[in-house]
Amino acid sequence: MAGLAHYSLKEEEAVFIAINNGKKMTGREWLRGMKGRRTGVCTKAKRILRSLEEPVGVNTDKTLVLFRASYLRGDERVTNKIYTEILRLGWRQTSPGAVCFLEENLSDQELHDMGFWWLIGIHKPIVLKGDQYLLSFGRSDLHRSFNVCHFRPDHKWRSDIGFISEIA
Repeated sequence: MAGLAHYSLKEEEAVFIAINNGKKMTGREWLRGMKGRRTGVCTKAKRILRSLEEPVGVNTDKTLVLFRASYLRGDERVTNKIYTEILRLGWRQTSPGAVCFLEENLSDQELHDMGFWWLIGIHKPIVLKGDQYLLSFGRSDLHRSFNVCHFRPDHKWRSDIGFISEIA
């Protein structure tokens, strides 16, 4: 991972994933594809995916960055500071589709090998009934979950959470 030094991250703090020729589909199509899989999708996530005007998925080449909250000091693991930090590193917000793409394409074993239990997309918050949300997914010993997290600018995240951004 030659790019890590450029971003002044240690190898254990981030994973860079290049995406080539992903697929783009509506949120409803993506949800239909989830049937029969082991991933549980919460009701709010279903509502959000059905309401998205932009297609989910990724159909362009890009590099996603999965980084651990532990990369940030405790007082920096606050939502608005995380958004500021990704800009400082030369990264940008990702899309809700990138979260869907990763959930679909990363196995439990790959998440385990990378050291992630839960990943949250750092994208433009999605508004549903006046509240703002970020898409997320994770694994446990029993199953996977595709979920949402409330977007709160001052929310402090645990150090064992991972975030999804992308290279600008």
